[in-house]
Amino acid sequence: MNKKIYGTIIVLSICIAAGSYNYWRRKPTPTTQPFSTLAPSATTIRHNIYTTGMLKIKDSIRVGSLVGGLVKEILVEENDTVTKDQLLATLDNGKSDTSIKAAEGNLIQAKALFHYNSKILQRETELYEQGLRSEQEFDTVQKNYEQSRGSLLSAQAAFEVASIEQHNTLIKAPDDGIIIAIGVKKGLRVTTDLDATILFEIAKDISKMEAELLLEESAAGHVKRGQKVTF
Repeated sequence: MNKKIYGTIIVLSICIAAGSYNYWRRKPTPTTQPFSTLAPSATTIRHNIYTTGMLKIKDSIRVGSLVGGLVKEILVEENDTVTKDQLLATLDNGKSDTSIKAAEGNLIQAKALFHYNSKILQRETELYEQGLRSEQEFDTVQKNYEQSRGSLLSAQAAFEVASIEQHNTLIKAPDDGIIIAIGVKKGLRVTTDLDATILFEIAKDISKMEAELLLEESAAGHVKRGQKVTF
């Protein structure tokens, strides 16, 4: 082979080898993937709402009074457990027991008059049937009897009203429960008008409560009926 050609082949081989070396030396190394993969799984999504509100008893009883007067004595405190018909407070209606005494006196008089006229009517009826009394006389006896009977009924009703009014000065629990609020103090005047005084509030079951919250419209949009809520 010609020496010139042989030398050219050697030079080309050296160039190819040098180029290959530079290529492999400068070839960029593979980089790490910028993401990772995970298997899908279920999780819980929570939405937190920060707000204020009021917690109220769901089942409660408000106790008022049927008679007006001054609070004489309060026998319970808040958070006390009470039973049905337990005495909670007493009122002074300004009459004490005078109304009952007056009504009782009128009732005794009415009973005596009715008893007297009953006997008169029985005796006069026998005489009238024997023809010993005129019709006018007998009518007068009957009239007196009916008037005394009406007076007796009125006296009985007045006595019952006075007794009920006196009994209503004793404020009692309408049912079992827990005292959660007392709206009066000793010496306070109790009214029975349209703006009646609330003396006590009794919770029948404190395990059932309602939360009244003030929510923004944007926050309320995420709340739906039936969702489980913790607060």
